[in-house]
Order: sequence, then C-alpha cells, then structure tokens
Amino acid sequence: MKRVLAVVTLIGLAAVIGAFVIGMRTFDGTVVDKPYEHGLAYDAVHHEKESSGWIAEIVNRQFTIGTNTLLLSVTDRNRRPVTDVEISVVVSRP
Repeated sequence: MKRVLAVVTLIGLAAVIGAFVIGMRTFDGTVVDKPYEHGLAYDAVHHEKESSGWIAEIVNRQFTIGTNTLLLSVTDRNRRPVTDVEISVVVSRP
C-alpha cells in the first residue's frame, strides 16, 4: 500500500512540476501594462458601440492563406445601411 501511495505521489508531483516548467517556458510576459485602466477603456468603447446601435458584420467569412478581401457591412439599429462610414481594422494574432 505504501508503494502505491508513493507512486501516486510521484506521478502527481511530476505532473505539477511538468505543468510549471511548461508554463514558465510559454509565458509571454506582461500582456497589458495597466490592465485595470485598459479594461475601463474597453468598457467605455463597448458601451459607446452599443448605444450607437450600429452593427458591423463581416460579409465574407471564408478566408484562405495569402491575400484576401475583407467585406464589411455597417447597418443602424433598424438594419438600414449606414453610408459615409470610415472603418479602421486591426489584424493581430490572438
């Protein structure tokens, strides 16, 4: 019984140490310098977006490796197209 308990303990310790080592090797560092302020700014933009009633959607959702065309549709809360809109898109890796 002692051997089984020792083996289970060693397996558990190995799993924890392995997770720790992998976590330390893959950690990218600080993601955002001031996370609280960043969250407040995100919330302000989110609330402004919701109060405007505008809906921006990607029309074409099939993309391939290489150059692609991105088609966007912007409508108001009544689903009428919004004209004379300036859109800026930032593409980044998650």
